[in-house]
Amino acid sequence: MVWHALSPQWHSSKKTHPEADCFWDSVLEANGWMLTVNGKVLIGPQELPDFDSALAALFSCFYSFNIQYQMEAENPLEFIQRLILRINPEG
Repeated sequence: MVWHALSPQWHSSKKTHPEADCFWDSVLEANGWMLTVNGKVLIGPQELPDFDSALAALFSCFYSFNIQYQMEAENPLEFIQRLILRINPEG
């Protein structure tokens, strides 16, 4: 089972944005991750074995491709970025 862990499932299909998906029923039991953009796999589960590497890959895509967070996920991603990862914490 693929579970969309780091991006909401109700996103607009007209916009391009990365998603981190895990294989299993929950984030805590995930046995593999993949990074997708519009349903196309960019990085497969063999390269993303854990949550930390999936999170790093997800944020790398946003910064590398200069993509804004989609509106539905902006607040959780800003929280992770600023308070947990300490990337641009002062805003």
